[in-house]
Parts: sequence; C-alpha cells; structure tokens
Amino acid sequence: MNTVEIKNLTKKFGSSTAIDNLSLNIERGKITGLIGADGAGKTTLLRTIIGLLVVDSGEINVLGFDPVTQKDELNLHIGYMPQKFGLYEDLTVIENLRLYADLKGVNIAPHPNPLPKGAREQSDIDKMLEFTTLAPFQDRLAGALSGGMKQKLGLACTLLGNPEFLLLDEPSVGVDPISRRDLMKMVREMINPETTVLWSTAYLDEAHSFDTAVVIDRGKIIFNGSPHDLASTPQEFENKVIDLMGGYSKEESLIAKNYDYKAPDVELTVEADNLEKRYGNFYAVKNNTFKIKKGEIFGLLGPNGAGKSTSFKMMCGLARPTSGTARIMGIDIKKQPEKARANLGYMAQKFSLYGSLTVRENLDFFALAYGISILKKEEKVNEVIDVFGLKEYENSKAEDLPLGLKQRLSMAAALIHNPPVLFLDEPTSGVDVLTRRDFWNHITSLAKKGVTIMVTTHFMDEAEYCDRISLFYKGETIAVGTPAELKQQAGAKDMETAFINLIKESEK
Repeated sequence: MNTVEIKNLTKKFGSSTAIDNLSLNIERGKITGLIGADGAGKTTLLRTIIGLLVVDSGEINVLGFDPVTQKDELNLHIGYMPQKFGLYEDLTVIENLRLYADLKGVNIAPHPNPLPKGAREQSDIDKMLEFTTLAPFQDRLAGALSGGMKQKLGLACTLLGNPEFLLLDEPSVGVDPISRRDLMKMVREMINPETTVLWSTAYLDEAHSFDTAVVIDRGKIIFNGSPHDLASTPQEFENKVIDLMGGYSKEESLIAKNYDYKAPDVELTVEADNLEKRYGNFYAVKNNTFKIKKGEIFGLLGPNGAGKSTSFKMMCGLARPTSGTARIMGIDIKKQPEKARANLGYMAQKFSLYGSLTVRENLDFFALAYGISILKKEEKVNEVIDVFGLKEYENSKAEDLPLGLKQRLSMAAALIHNPPVLFLDEPTSGVDVLTRRDFWNHITSLAKKGVTIMVTTHFMDEAEYCDRISLFYKGETIAVGTPAELKQQAGAKDMETAFINLIKESEK
C-alpha cells in the first residue's frame, strides 16, 4: 500500500521547471530518502505533496487525500519539518512543545499537576522531553540552544501526535555526527510500523541507511530503489549517486588559478594563545592554544555547542576574549584588530550576507569593504561570479537563494580580496555532494598555493582533507593530530567513529 501516489507532476516557476513530469509512489511504513543537488526540486516536491504549493499539472494523492482541496483534513495526519523549522526562539523548550501540542490537539497535561482523568500515565510532551534528553533544558529559551538541540526540539514538535506521514526537509543539516545519530534514533524509535517517513538529506551515508532512496535531478527521478541495490557501502553509494548526476570531473580550481596572491614570509600565520571566553561562570572556550603553519588546512571538529564558532569569532576580532589573544600573520587581534582582519577571509556558520541585496550587490559591497579599488572591483566581481557559477543568479536577492547557493555566495565574498588566511565555519553545511567536492577542490588547491585555512565541518569524510585536526569538546581541546593519528588514538577505522570514541572517552 502506498502513502503517496504521484502521476505526471509538473511545477514551474516562471520559465524555470522545478518538477518535470514526475511520477512516484512512496510505500507505507518505509523510510524513504530524497537526494539531489541544490535546485534539483527536493523542497518543491515536499511542498507540493503537503499542499503548500499548487501544481501546474499532474495528480497527487496523499493518504487518500487531495493535498490542495483537502489540505485541512490531510494536515491532521502529517508532520512536516521544513529546512528552517519555525521554533519560537523567545519561548522556552517546554513552551514551544506545549504550543505545538496545542495546535495539534495533543495531550499536554502540565507537569507536575496531576494528569487529567483518562490520560496516559506520561504525557506526550513528557515522553518527548525524556527521549530527546531535553528535560534538563525545558526552561531554556529555544534561541539559546545549540544547533543540534534546536533540531531535536524541532523534530520533537513535528513528532507530537504520532503523525501517519512524516516529512523532514534536511533535519540533520549543520548538526554533529552524535546529534545526527540521535535524530535518526528518535525517528526510528518514536514512529510505529505503519508510519511513512520522507527524509530529504545532503548526507549520503544517512541516505544509505534508509529503506528506499529516491535521487532527483533537474526535477526528474533518476533512481528509485533500495540504496543497497546501488552500492553496498556509504562511500560507494556516494560515488554511484555522483555518477547518476552526471559525474564529477576534478579540474583545476579557477579560484586558486586566479588567486592574485604571494605566499607570506610568516611561517606561523595563525596562533591562538590561551584564548578564553567566559559568560558569567560558563566557559564557552577555555585555554585554547594552537599554531597553524602557512599553507596548512587545520580542522576544528566538535559537537554542536563545543565552542568552535566562538573561537572563530574571537580570532576574527568579532568577539573579545575574556583572556588570552590570537595573532593573524603575527598581528595581535586585540591590539590591532583592523590590521589583523585585513589578512582574513571569514565565512560565518550562519548566512551573514545582506539578504535584501542581490548576489552582485553583495559582492560589490564586500569587494569595496575589503579594500579592492573601484577601478578593479567590477573585473573582480565578474571573475568571482563566473568561477562560483553564480551568473544565473547575479540579480537574485541573496535571501531567495537555495541554501547551497547561499553557501557558495558566502565563500565567494570571503575570497574576493585574495586573503592569505581563510576561516571557514561549516562551509559545506547543507550543500549537495557535488558542491561539497567542488568546495574542497578550491580549498585544497588554495592551500597548495600557501593559503592558510582553518575550517569546521560536520562531514567526517571532509576531515580527512585536513593536515591536522583539533577536536573540541565543552570549550576545550581534547585531542590534536593528523586524521591518521586521531583514528589510531581512538582505535577507529574512520573519522566518524574516531570522533564519537574520543568524545565518549573524554566524558569518562
């Protein structure tokens, strides 16, 4: 029996075809992964399935309902978690859960008052708090949660009421491997055998674990079946999916080729000297010390909330350390912040460009802000637009871009002035596998030219590209070494297992 039946679905936005004569059945009681490059049509497909978008042609049947004419009835049976889940950041964890439970008509017996007559021993909210391990944080504002905790809360709100059909649009974007496993465990253990799950993802190791994988490209389905029929291991599966999308031919990085840059004489280009950041009695970063050599790719790995982004901000001069300092190209960030920052390109974890400006306007602004002359600005902006494949979108507002294109634009802005040092805070978060490979082609090529790169990532296969890694946990460094050294220390064959083992060992 099928939960979803789609026949000859087409959806256009102006002259652009997002869904192209697509037909698909989604089997009841299965977890189906939806995979595709940025702009392939994944989010559009999810939104048409639940009636948020009206199709141009074709038929959709979801749980026996027409999602357009019977949207209200269908809503009672589904749980939908969009890419940007609508948590109320000025409400606490428990207040968010009670609000969503109230909207869904779910048992919300307030704790610790006695449960109403006939209610179950434990309310649905209590069960969610316990299962997500958010019970100790139920009075914390949602806006103060780490990325992984926010995703857990968003998923908990979506799961309230035991929906028959769960639609999750990249729920694990930007969360660490431990949190990703927790999210998957939540879904598998909280649903019943008849629940259908449609899970859009950028993580192909995640998709390899699903019952069914649907690969979509340019609005068309190019594979629909068991991921194990395509490949036996996650890495082989990733390569097969790339082949289905047309393959990836690693060419010379045009960014590196056109980098107007002379490697600096300074050997230690980045130094952290006992950096600390304290909020009251809480240490976000504690005794952080390391040195990075010219041309080195240095990875900062750690769970959400470990202090990686705080370290980045202190080293960029965006947050003042409580104690300690950092040096960029030998320049003290506390004593000469502007001079130090002139040597930096910084790509923030959250999209930090100007949403109301177009792609070109953003690049124009950052070119001038980084000191590129008016005479050279247009030439440089045109070059960056071409290299990053942004020509088609140069007149689009930044806020209207898909997540992967926003990341591309952020990286282009960080690189526009050819800095000797790059700080990249989760540069590939949420982007598809082809774009990730392209990003890392640029990163490794720049390092070969002598550019120093400090990077954070939640893709453990990307950690293998780093020359050295500092593993961060609860604001402190718990291990430093090459990927091979960390795997040996953790007794692990891969970086994800090493990451988890080293975190667990530090908790002892």
